[in-house]
Amino acid sequence: MSSDEEDLFYGSEDEKLIKWENVPKDPKIALEAKVKEFEISSSLPWTETFLVNSGALPEDIDPNDDFQREDAFYDVTLKAILRGQLLLKKYDVPIERPNDYFAEMLKTDDHMEKIRQTMLKDQAKLETAERNRKLRDMKKFGKKVQQEILQERQKKKKAAMQMANRHGKALSEAKGLDTFDVEALDQKSLHKVKGTRKNVGKNPRRLAKDSKFGFGGKKRGLKQNTGVSAADMSGFPGRKMKKLDGPKRNSQGKPNQKKNRPGKHTRNKIKNRPNK
Repeated sequence: MSSDEEDLFYGSEDEKLIKWENVPKDPKIALEAKVKEFEISSSLPWTETFLVNSGALPEDIDPNDDFQREDAFYDVTLKAILRGQLLLKKYDVPIERPNDYFAEMLKTDDHMEKIRQTMLKDQAKLETAERNRKLRDMKKFGKKVQQEILQERQKKKKAAMQMANRHGKALSEAKGLDTFDVEALDQKSLHKVKGTRKNVGKNPRRLAKDSKFGFGGKKRGLKQNTGVSAADMSGFPGRKMKKLDGPKRNSQGKPNQKKNRPGKHTRNKIKNRPNK
């Protein structure tokens, strides 16, 4: 509340009436009079006021378009700032912060340390993601190079086979040989080049190990019975087999002799017999 309003509010009724009578009836005239009261004298230097006139807005602005109005405000303000910088330089007013300028931070050192650690973690995550991306790219490039090398080898092998076939056909046509003879000659030359030996058996040590440990193939279920092996009775001759309805036999195939148990009197005599 201004001083005039306070006087109107707290003063007596006669004083209030006098104050309101002095106010112009036209609001435009009243506003202009009040602006003149606040108007700063032009005799003061510019460094005491720092007033910069931004100028009027363009007339072709749509007042209902917020984006257009905000854009116009931004342009006008930017021009006023540039004009103010020129005036500050004209009056030798420093506008740049010196290198040794010290300003106390609003946040504590602990809080800033937390922020620094968070920034370092974010930077480490970005570096890790970039490194992983490069590794993936290198892996894809490596696979592509490997495929190209394999394709090149296949091409060379195919070209060598075609050259060998052409050489064989030319040799057969020159010497009058058939295809079988040409292939035999090619195999013979191949063995000579590779230094292979013919009619050479396995190493005795290899044979011994194969017989002891095996040499590949299925290992499980080799001793499991099948229908054929269960019906095969060649390993059980009839004279050694047990007869289901006959007496029990010992390991030699002879019938066991049943021993009668001695009587009670005889067992007592044997029990009471003096030891020699």
